[in-house]
Amino acid sequence: MASDAEGHVLGNFHAYYSFNPVHERLRFMDVQTANALRRALLVRKSTGEAHETSTVIDIGCNEGDLTIGLYDALDGRATLADANQIDDVANFDLTNISTLNERMQKEKRQVEYVIQDEGETSHRRRYVCELLIDGKTMGHGEGVSKKVAKAKAAEVALKALDGTDHKEKKQETEAVEKVVPEQLPLTGAELSARKPLMVLGVDIDEVLIERASKKLVQLTAGDAVQFRHVNVMTSKFGKEITPFLELAKRSTAERKFDLITCFSVTMWIHLNNGDDGLWKFLETVSDLTEHLIIEPQTWKCYRNAQTRLKRMRVEVPQSFREIKVRTDVVERIDAFLLDAGRFRFKAQLGKTNWSRNVVLYSRRPVPGITYAS
Repeated sequence: MASDAEGHVLGNFHAYYSFNPVHERLRFMDVQTANALRRALLVRKSTGEAHETSTVIDIGCNEGDLTIGLYDALDGRATLADANQIDDVANFDLTNISTLNERMQKEKRQVEYVIQDEGETSHRRRYVCELLIDGKTMGHGEGVSKKVAKAKAAEVALKALDGTDHKEKKQETEAVEKVVPEQLPLTGAELSARKPLMVLGVDIDEVLIERASKKLVQLTAGDAVQFRHVNVMTSKFGKEITPFLELAKRSTAERKFDLITCFSVTMWIHLNNGDDGLWKFLETVSDLTEHLIIEPQTWKCYRNAQTRLKRMRVEVPQSFREIKVRTDVVERIDAFLLDAGRFRFKAQLGKTNWSRNVVLYSRRPVPGITYAS
């Protein structure tokens, strides 16, 4: 199978970060979230933890850009957005559309969305929306779907109409209802005595791992960022990550990882390994970690994946057609991860440019993170 077609079957795209850049993938990692995670993962609780390390594994790391970006964020090197910072391009809320439409209906004003298809970049389309109110341009937005482009344009229009940011007002209201203590940066003393941070990126594609391994990473002394060609669905997975865990000197009483990240991976696991394979994968990662950050794909993504294969005249694998968990796949994944014996706490960290939720699941809460009731 040609490498391009293979990427549409396994998800191992060889130009992934050209159409889904790292800054977009890390939008959820604002200053508050990063400080909270850094304090939870890196700060020693006592002097008796002198040999303890903090371990992270990024499953489905592609050629490593996001893995390195995640390390930089946790290490404190990355420049991150403030939690309340609003960026017209990077942040959006789909409810902006209905909010604007309802408001204009009450004011008896006409709203028009003019959307242009700007063509395809790799395997994703790009749409640009011009929003007009009573014939006057009030906002522009762009995204990988018409809905995202409209939502961004609607947000710009709402800000122009209000002369302020309605999202900030909403956040201020929510903050009054449930106050989360601000997480300050690590102090100099905490940084000088912090645990070593060991990060491992794994992927099914050997070529991508070779590329990742050649990339320069600025490391704090004692830290490590490694990449390995690993198939998490095979029985050899545990053996193949053993050298990394030995380097990290993990106690047998600890879970192997403090944090596991799975960005846009669940659909590919599911499509190629079936319903049972999806549950096996989620069971495996749940057993291995204290915290899990996951970005599950919706059923719409599954349909789009099959459509792309048909358009490329590539045979759709039988496993794609045999899965039974379909339209409610995200809800089923959520229920599985929150089932007894797995994670007790869930926090919505943000939403990607493709309207996919990034969710943190924790066995114990991280101070400074707002978990669902």
